[in-house]
Amino acid sequence: MRVALISYHTSPLANLGSSAAGGMNLYIRRLAEGLAAAGCRVDVFTRRDSRRFPDMLEFTPGARLLTVRAGPERVVPKEELAGHTMAFARNIAAFASDNKLRYDVIHSHYWLSGIAASALRFRDEPLIHMFHTLQRVKQLYQPSATGADPASRDLAEMRLLRSKLSLVFSTEAEVDDVERVYGFRPDSFSIIPPGVDHDRFQPQDGPTAKARLGLAGRKVVLCVGRMDRAKGVDALLDAITGLRERGELSPAMRLVIVGGSDHRRDGVAADEVARLRGIVRSRDLGRFADFRGVVPQEELPLYYAAADVCAVPSSYESFGMVALEALSCGRPVVGFRSRGLEQTVRDGRSGLLVPVGEALAFGRALNQVLDDPALAKRMGIAARESVRGFSWDLVVKRSMTLYEDLVAGVSPPLAVRSS
Repeated sequence: MRVALISYHTSPLANLGSSAAGGMNLYIRRLAEGLAAAGCRVDVFTRRDSRRFPDMLEFTPGARLLTVRAGPERVVPKEELAGHTMAFARNIAAFASDNKLRYDVIHSHYWLSGIAASALRFRDEPLIHMFHTLQRVKQLYQPSATGADPASRDLAEMRLLRSKLSLVFSTEAEVDDVERVYGFRPDSFSIIPPGVDHDRFQPQDGPTAKARLGLAGRKVVLCVGRMDRAKGVDALLDAITGLRERGELSPAMRLVIVGGSDHRRDGVAADEVARLRGIVRSRDLGRFADFRGVVPQEELPLYYAAADVCAVPSSYESFGMVALEALSCGRPVVGFRSRGLEQTVRDGRSGLLVPVGEALAFGRALNQVLDDPALAKRMGIAARESVRGFSWDLVVKRSMTLYEDLVAGVSPPLAVRSS
């Protein structure tokens, strides 16, 4: 089976933790690697945003990344990308035609990729789409986080939801949110939760990890994620500020923040880090906050091992892959209660969930875990057990089953649809 994965606005090989690289990037990369290992031929198409990156790169046997020209060959704001989707689609079609390639299925990720992939449909070859986030749903939970989205996003997402495409959602809760916000349920959809690498993300000795990271003797609160305002790190700083104001903040506590600007002049992430550092300075939290920047995926388990608790302060998560990694490492999670996080964190057993926006409750939940080693140990044991059913192998298996169910005959050559 030959599979085309469409990831228009961000490369699955980008450094995780930058503004445009997070759980979706990891999802696409692990899906591509797993499909290739299962015998598929996989092409991942992404927009070319640097002249230094090769046009084609095989990143694992059987899977290659193809960078396609569409607009300027540089990083541009996400809100400007919609205007180049048709050029992206035309150049994918040209590549397929020049190389006499026929794809059995096309699987797009995020609304921008959905626009491009829809233009590539020709006759009856299957098109699968995964939103990862939807504007109206995100706006419901994070009203201030969608200001940069172009007006075309809502219309495009509505068309994709109303289309006859096969849609993939991470959880049933996502589908419930679609029905709640848009007033209907999609005609065709599958539920395929993200996975976690249990071999990489597994429990390690905490004191040893703390010593290696220069955190010996500290009570470590870890926050991992893209440096984007939607991730709510400022809410976490509010929680810590509230604890200090009430005399409830331990001098031994350290907030370790992983994520930042990568090496591609990521202005959004750099601006967010600068904003957060400004909050830290203005509140005199310098000795409590430790910004570690972008950390390679292979080093993340050491940070989870050093953590006493992992904080997920975003008010909206479609699933919560950071929480999944932390739980797999046997670390309790404290987060704001969201439909996505409720799918991974078992409140009171593997972590604590508090009402959205209640910073003081968030801070006290952190302290509850930090100040009670027996509770933390029980939650850590439950955490590891609670995520054994999530794996990338299962993501690949379910995706291949979906592909096989949808494939009918030999796909014709790709072409850009004229209407």
